[in-house]
Amino acid sequence: MSGNLRIGFFYAGPLTDTPSSGNFLSYQGRNLTTGQLADFTYIHSISGGLAVGNYGFQGEGNPFGHAFIYNPSTQAQPQKDIMFPDSDKTHTAYGIWYNGGSSYTIAGGVGLASGLMNYGDPIGLAYLMDYDSSTGRFSNYQTFDFKPEGPDSQDFKGKTILTHFEGIWSDSKGLYKLPATVSSTEDGLSKAFVVDVRRQPNGRFLTNATWSPINIPGASVSTNDSIFADTSVGLVTYPNIHGQQPPEIVTDYAVTPNITERP
Repeated sequence: MSGNLRIGFFYAGPLTDTPSSGNFLSYQGRNLTTGQLADFTYIHSISGGLAVGNYGFQGEGNPFGHAFIYNPSTQAQPQKDIMFPDSDKTHTAYGIWYNGGSSYTIAGGVGLASGLMNYGDPIGLAYLMDYDSSTGRFSNYQTFDFKPEGPDSQDFKGKTILTHFEGIWSDSKGLYKLPATVSSTEDGLSKAFVVDVRRQPNGRFLTNATWSPINIPGASVSTNDSIFADTSVGLVTYPNIHGQQPPEIVTDYAVTPNITERP
């Protein structure tokens, strides 16, 4: 059991080439009812003093089964489990954005319960949701599914699609940019996207998001893992055209892309 333990951590020091080990802070999630410490804890994003991530336990079948908010300044109980208004199978919390005051927006993914979909239906959705740190309330929960159009229609035609938001950035004027990865379960196809979502005057999110692919020439697989303004970072896989081992070349990328928007 101890060999499989995963503990989340984050860096809380200055930007430097020689960081101090004391600026790397760790946290192990727990079941808030029983106090049992989690076997897996992942901290994915931090903004405005709060972090979000996931924790899970051996035997549950999914180490990302529980999404939580972490407040390092609250010593007594720094963890708050995220409450979702649906009963879907799993939720991830990959991004958090501080809107000002006590308002935050959380981004992630939803793993739908098995047995509820037809072939070709999505098994995973992306979501946005607001959190008020002063009241502890969650609101404006909205899911987003990827509907292939244009050139993407052929790539994802008839395939079961899984997608989620992997981070979040906002211009503080109602526009949210979300790094997203869209995958199929049949053949391992994976593509990186930037998703634009706008907030309505009533506070809720518009459902007609704009999904714009990041076109990386020669890539066979790509992900979009984080975004700031128009710049994304992620992972890209290139086929090995020389036929040597390993069969593919995997590398990181950082790009301010010439995004090709779908009609």
